[in-house]
Amino acid sequence: MAIIRAKRDKNFSIFDNNLLRDSEISFKARGLLTYMLSMPDNWKFYVSELATHSKKEGESAIRSAIEELEKAGYMKRVRQRGEKGRFSSVDWYVYDEPKFSPHGDFPHVDKPRVEEPQVDNRPLLRTNSTKNLKKEESIDADAASVRSDLNDLDIQLECHRQMQPVIQNFERNFGQITETERMKLLDEYRDWYEKGVPREDTIAVFNKVVEKAAINRAKAPTKFMIGILKGWLRNKIWTVEAIEGEDKQFEAKKQQRQSGWSNRRNNASNEVEWYE
Repeated sequence: MAIIRAKRDKNFSIFDNNLLRDSEISFKARGLLTYMLSMPDNWKFYVSELATHSKKEGESAIRSAIEELEKAGYMKRVRQRGEKGRFSSVDWYVYDEPKFSPHGDFPHVDKPRVEEPQVDNRPLLRTNSTKNLKKEESIDADAASVRSDLNDLDIQLECHRQMQPVIQNFERNFGQITETERMKLLDEYRDWYEKGVPREDTIAVFNKVVEKAAINRAKAPTKFMIGILKGWLRNKIWTVEAIEGEDKQFEAKKQQRQSGWSNRRNNASNEVEWYE
């Protein structure tokens, strides 16, 4: 077999052959990794965006490749917190060589020779010590904080996963969404999630407000949408049916006001004619 290489002096990348020949990861994972490494250092990626650059793999294939690279040590995720202290996003570090192994081998440990300890007369521990109690309370508080962070992250990731159809709908109407817009919508989605609104209703309502922003040709669609969503959430307008009912009431009141204004105008005209 003959391998023919073209000469290049621009628009090319250099990779370590150890990466390309790493048999611990699949060809799919190697291909995705080299694609990401060919991007600028400050490049941010999303699974949905990566999937648009391949006509063969969908989002599930991209996710499985990312998981494979993470386990092999080529990628590392870092949680970022937003303005409200919540875990707002996941940032990734991508390496051209494995930096760590999440499931590293444990070293073999020989069973140590245990001698009988010498026991002397020591004072009994004070079980009612306030100092010990405060230390235990501090440990409990730290553990609770860790559990809270994990729960917070789980909620944020779940909301991020659920709102993907909304993001896709947004991008169909307004083009590529920015990171700032994505985080603002995610925070708003999470407010609906924590309020207990069912997932199907939340997604339908968010898609409805995307439609409203498109119809009104909103120059700042995210701001437009969030303003409406906050009002709906506050007033417990949590379904598309409830939104349509509110729209009908609004139109009826609008027509009533226009009709009243028209009647007052006609009455004023009649008074002028009578006076003349």
